[in-house]
Amino acid sequence: MSISARTFENAEPNSKDEPGRFAPGFNLPFVLVTALFRFRGIPSNMNDILIKQFMKSFEVTRFKAGLIQSAFYMGHLLGLLRGLDLPAYAGHEALGWELVSPSQTHAL
Repeated sequence: MSISARTFENAEPNSKDEPGRFAPGFNLPFVLVTALFRFRGIPSNMNDILIKQFMKSFEVTRFKAGLIQSAFYMGHLLGLLRGLDLPAYAGHEALGWELVSPSQTHAL
């Protein structure tokens, strides 16, 4: 059994015999998750800069600025805790529709 090395001369750029980077159907989820991390990271990165500017503009004390920053990150913690709690729910209840009466769930 011999293994032939592929060279640049015989390699085709769109060869169908090589697998893609992801399994079929996983390109869109990869892009969405990557974009969500980016969209979450931008406000987290700008939070310190904006608080410093708001301290000047709105006469916010250091104590109030600390409360603003802790509230920002407390939202991350509460979201994480809610995410850990989601597997306890099933189906439509996991989306936060617990307040819908059971007789109305078939319409959803």
